[in-house]
Amino acid sequence: MKRAVLGVLLASGLGFGAWTWQNPLPHGNTLASVSFPTETTGYIVGDRGTIMKTTDAGASWALHQTGILSSFEGVHFLEDELVGYMIGGNDQTIHKTTDAGENWRLVGIGPAPLEGVRFLDNDTGYIVGHMGSILKTTDGGSTWDDQGIGGNTALRDVSFPMDSRVGYAAGDWGKIVKTTDGGENWNTVAPDTNTWFSGMDFPEDTLVGYVTGQFGLTLKTTDGGQTWSRLSTGHNTDMHSVDFLTNDLGWIAGPLGAILRTTDGGGTWDKQSTGTREHFNFIRMQDSLTGFAVGYYGLVMKTTNSGLTWTRMVSGTTQRILSIEFPVDTLVGWACGWDGTILKTADGGNEWVAQTSNTGADLDALCFPTDTLTGFASGQGGAMLKTTDGGAHWFGKTSGVSDELFSVHFPEDTLVGWAVGDNGRILKTTDAGESWETQTSGTFERLYDVWFKDQDTGYVCGDNGTIRRTTDSGESWVGQSPPVQTWYRSIHFPLNGQTGWAAGGAGVLVKTTNAGQNWFQQNPGINYFLYQVQFPVDEQTGYLCGFFGSLFRTTDGGNNWEVYYSPTNNVLYAMDFPVDRWVGWVGGVGGAILRTNAGGTSWVEERSEAAVMRAATSPSIMCSSVLRVAQRSALVDISGRRVMDLQPGENDVRGVEPGIYFVREEGPRIQGSEGTSVRKVVVQR
Repeated sequence: MKRAVLGVLLASGLGFGAWTWQNPLPHGNTLASVSFPTETTGYIVGDRGTIMKTTDAGASWALHQTGILSSFEGVHFLEDELVGYMIGGNDQTIHKTTDAGENWRLVGIGPAPLEGVRFLDNDTGYIVGHMGSILKTTDGGSTWDDQGIGGNTALRDVSFPMDSRVGYAAGDWGKIVKTTDGGENWNTVAPDTNTWFSGMDFPEDTLVGYVTGQFGLTLKTTDGGQTWSRLSTGHNTDMHSVDFLTNDLGWIAGPLGAILRTTDGGGTWDKQSTGTREHFNFIRMQDSLTGFAVGYYGLVMKTTNSGLTWTRMVSGTTQRILSIEFPVDTLVGWACGWDGTILKTADGGNEWVAQTSNTGADLDALCFPTDTLTGFASGQGGAMLKTTDGGAHWFGKTSGVSDELFSVHFPEDTLVGWAVGDNGRILKTTDAGESWETQTSGTFERLYDVWFKDQDTGYVCGDNGTIRRTTDSGESWVGQSPPVQTWYRSIHFPLNGQTGWAAGGAGVLVKTTNAGQNWFQQNPGINYFLYQVQFPVDEQTGYLCGFFGSLFRTTDGGNNWEVYYSPTNNVLYAMDFPVDRWVGWVGGVGGAILRTNAGGTSWVEERSEAAVMRAATSPSIMCSSVLRVAQRSALVDISGRRVMDLQPGENDVRGVEPGIYFVREEGPRIQGSEGTSVRKVVVQR
C-alpha cells in the first residue's frame, strides 16, 4: 500500500460578485448528492461549486457562496451535523467542514476524478473514483491511504454497511470489488455483465446488497457478493441511484423523472409519480416516509408519504431559454424558449412571470421593436406570435410556412420586419406581422439569425459558412465569404452596419469592418460552440456566450477576449445588454436566467480552486516595486479577484497592497485550464 500525497491547504473564498441567479431559484445547476445528518438539517451539492443547506427539513434552501468552484459529486455528513465532507469531480478535490458548512477547507486532492464518498464516523471514510481510485482516511482527512485497484475502471459508489472492515465498491464495466480487511485488499466479485453501475447500497448487513446502473440493470446479492441475481424493475433506461432503508424496502431513481420503489426486496417494483421529466441523479430517504431526490437543473423533490407523491421544492421553469429581450430599459423584459414558454419581468428579473403563449411550439426568438407593448415571437413549425399589450395576450399569426423560424427582427418600427429559419427561409412583413411573404435567399442552408441596420440593409447567417447581405430590403441577397466554413448562430452590427461580427462553430468568431466585403477571423481562445455575440453600445466592448456556461468579453473590438466563467455549466443560448455595457442577462438550458450588474466583472472566477492550491506550493516571486513577466498575465489576489493586468516586461506594482498574490499567464486557452501557468507572488515593502 502506498501513502497518497495530497495537498492540505485552506480553501480560498472565490466568488461571483454581483452575479445572481434569477431563474430557476435558488439556482439551476445540476445536483449530484444529498446528505441529512438530522431530520431538519440537510445538504445538497452539485455543479459549479453548488452547496445548498436547509434547516427546516427542505421547506427552504440557502445557497452557500463558499467560492469553491468544483463540480461536486458527493457529500456526506453523519449524525454530528458540524462535520461533513464533499468531493469534487474532475478537479479531484476533497473538502471538509467542522462548522456545519459555514466554511470548507481543502483536505486532499485525489489521483483521479472522484465519484463516491462514505464515512463511517467523523474520522473514518472512503472515497472512490476513476482509474480504480479508492482512498481511505482514519484521521478525518488529515492523511489518506491510496488503496486503489488500478486500471481504467471508474468506481462510482462505495458502501460499508457495518464497520470499516467489510465494504464494497461498484463502477463501470460491471466492476464490483469487496474488502474484508478495511481496504488492505480488494477482490473482484463481479456479476456476469459489462454494463456500468452508478449506485450501490448494503442497507443492514454485509450479505444483502443492491447495485443499479446502465439500461436499468438492477442486481441483488444475499451472500456477500458471491452471487448476484437480476431484478425485474420494468425499467430499461439508465438508473443513477439506489437507496434501501432495510433489506426489503428501497428505491431507485434515474432519468425522465423515474423513481421506483420495492417493499419486498426487489421482487416487485412500483413506479412512483413525480410529475417531472427531468433526470434524477440521487435519491436519499431519511426514513420510510420522508426523502429527497435531486437532479438536473436544480431539481429538488421531497416526499413525506413514502413516495406516493413528490413535491417540487424549487421555483421557476426549467424549460430551455432561447431568447431574452429588454427593449427599452433594464426593468421590463421577456424570455422565451421550449414548449411555448414566455416569461416576463417588470422589476429587472427579480421575478419572472409566465405568460400564456397559446402554443406548445418551441419559441426561438423575441423582438420588441420600439416599446414594451408590441412584440413578436417566432419558432417551431413556422410559429409566429404577436402581442400589442405587453404580453398579456399573445395571438398566433400565419407565417405561411412550416419551417422552424429561429430569428425575428424589426429594425425601425413595428411594421417592417424579417424572420429566418430552416431551408434558407427568409420572410418579410410590411404590415406588422399580419402577413408574411417569402424572399429569395439564394440558399437552402438553415438560417439562424437576422439583423437589419435599417429597412434596406441587413444580414443573415447560418449553416456551412452562410452569411448573406441585402441592400435593397431583401429583394436580393448576396453571399459573403467568411474565412471559416462552419455554422454561424449569431450576427451583430452594433452601430452603422459597417463593423460587425458573426459567431458559431467551435469557438469561431469572424469580423468585418467594411460591411461584409471582407471577413477575418478573431480568436476568443476556446473551442466551445458560441451561440450569441453582442456589442451593446459601441464597437469596442462586446460579449459572447455559449457551451458549458462560457462567457467572454472584449474591450478592444475583439482583438483580445477575456474568458470568464458564469456560475453554471448550462449551455447559454441567449444574451442581452439592453442599454449599456454593465447590466446584462444570459439564459439557456434548464431555464437558466442570470444577471450581471458589473459588465461581466462578476464572471471573474478565472481558475479552479485546485489550481490555486497547487500554485501555493510553487516557488514564490518576491518583489517590492517592479514585477517582471514574460507574457501577458493577470495579477490576482488570494480570493481570485483580478488586481491588475500585467504586460510583458516590467510592471509597476507600487500601487498594490503588500501581501500574497498569484500571476496567471493568459494565452488563447481557457484560463485556469490544465497547462496554465500560475505562480505565487509576495509583494513586500
